Amino acid sequence: IYQIPSGQRATAPFEGESGEPNTLGGYLAVMMAVVTGLVLHLKSIRVRTLLAILLGLISLALMATLSRSSYLAVTGLFLAVFLTQWQRRGVVMLLLVAMIAVPLVAPANVKQRISDTFFGREYGGEVKVAGVALDLSTSERIRSWQHVFKDWTRQPLLGYGVTGYAWTDAQYVKTLGETGLAGIVTFWFMIFRLWKRARESFLTEQDRFCKGLAHGFLLGIVTALVHAIGANTFIIIRIMEPFWLCAGLVMLLPTLEGKAESDADAQVPA
Repeated sequence: IYQIPSGQRATAPFEGESGEPNTLGGYLAVMMAVVTGLVLHLKSIRVRTLLAILLGLISLALMATLSRSSYLAVTGLFLAVFLTQWQRRGVVMLLLVAMIAVPLVAPANVKQRISDTFFGREYGGEVKVAGVALDLSTSERIRSWQHVFKDWTRQPLLGYGVTGYAWTDAQYVKTLGETGLAGIVTFWFMIFRLWKRARESFLTEQDRFCKGLAHGFLLGIVTALVHAIGANTFIIIRIMEPFWLCAGLVMLLPTLEGKAESDADAQVPA
């Protein structure tokens, strides 16, 4: 946040002069998902207020990254919250208020960043979608995807090997190019199992903190998957370290609850 007055895109302070705003944005989006899960389930007004303040600070920093992939990830988070909480009128109302307020209160550079993607100055050579010319950065990204799909047909099953193909700034096409069908199927199998186990933890947990953590991690999976459309989210250590830490905690929740019950039984006098 202290970098905002400089006018430069916010990035992690330990990355040096040439930082990675998209990486910081992905991390913040995943953390926003986890915090949102806790806010939805904790009952303590004091704790929820502190978490709401934290969400506000995260939002400020995330907007300052000017990372469009991160903005898209947060949009996915909003949609996931709506789909899982549509029966809670208060939550739905807050989401609607947020969706209306964000375009009004967002800084000018954030609005300009989004607007330039579709309505910026045309230099020639831009990729057009439904008659709308995308900016040069997005156009080059789409062209790189097209090259991957073309080259992948020559090595469809196993790809060209990890680091054996040109760098592509999108997780899915990178996985396809490097590891082929075997890699992309394995990736989605991993996500499926991760989602299934996290959902089991969420449905069985009674403790509100644990339930909120499991829900937040489920939202985090969605957020990371959306962010991965425009970034190599699942191989970026600064995003994956907290992601897999939360995954480990959520996977252990049923085990910890069972251990607590057995310890309680052991303390009961015979």
